[in-house]
Amino acid sequence: MQILDVSHNLLTTIPSEFITACGSIDGLKLLNFSYNNLTDSLPSFVGFAGLEFLDLSHNSLFGSISLELDGLIGLKSLNLSFNHFGGSVPTHLGKCMVLEELVLSNNGFHGVMPVEIVGYQNLTLIDLSTNSLYGSIPQGMGDLSKLEVLILSSNMLNGKIPATLASMSSLLELQLGQNHLNGDIPRMPTSLQIALNLSNNLFKGRIPKHFSLLTELETLDLSNNKLSGRIPSFLADQLGALTQLSLSNNQLSGPIPYFKSWVMVDATGNEGLTNAPPRPERKARSHHFKIVELSSLSFYVFFVVSFWFFSFDTCRRL
Repeated sequence: MQILDVSHNLLTTIPSEFITACGSIDGLKLLNFSYNNLTDSLPSFVGFAGLEFLDLSHNSLFGSISLELDGLIGLKSLNLSFNHFGGSVPTHLGKCMVLEELVLSNNGFHGVMPVEIVGYQNLTLIDLSTNSLYGSIPQGMGDLSKLEVLILSSNMLNGKIPATLASMSSLLELQLGQNHLNGDIPRMPTSLQIALNLSNNLFKGRIPKHFSLLTELETLDLSNNKLSGRIPSFLADQLGALTQLSLSNNQLSGPIPYFKSWVMVDATGNEGLTNAPPRPERKARSHHFKIVELSSLSFYVFFVVSFWFFSFDTCRRL
């Protein structure tokens, strides 16, 4: 047996004998207990050396995480989201050096974000959102060259965004909203496509010019900060993939640039913003002139070609 999936049931506990029995199954790769009513502490997974996917999300598990995951040396995906775990984010996950996905969102984890997390070089997804983490984002986060999704929103993180994030060439989505981040907004990875969310923070100053390099970005959320100055025209002219832009509740001023029809723009809550003047319309007379001019040209070409054929036919008969 490689897959054991008992998700979406009404289980309330995982007997220790059951865990022991599962640990003795050679070849077990996936264990899914998500969407149950489990109300217990995290069981020990010693002996699950071959397990690659563990999902205990959407339960009511509680307590801290210490050595329960030490045996998962081959783990690639760990999802403990939507539980009641507390304490610090585990600074070690046994010897899970092949870990690719770490999802611990919607729990009660507190303390600083552990710098040890940057040691897992195979990570492609980190989601620590909706916890009570504080302190700064580790500088070494930029060393995670394979990371595609980083979600740290809805915490109490403060300080500046590390400039090293710009070197994350695989990053597609960055969610840092609802924190206490401040300072200048540094350069962002040009690989961003899905979303860049910096909303509900303490950023000041103008919208940075280097955002013009985010040509593949689809969603940009800068709402609920203290950004000032004009809305730069490059947001409308150079971000060709943009479909959603939220700039609400800042201190922006000046006219709102013309955005393409498919871009949803929310700029409410900026008292200094004004609508741009209407685009100048082409006069009907100029259109008529061009049509007449084009018709005259067509008639001239038709006349010359007809005259040439008539002359050629006359000479041939002679």
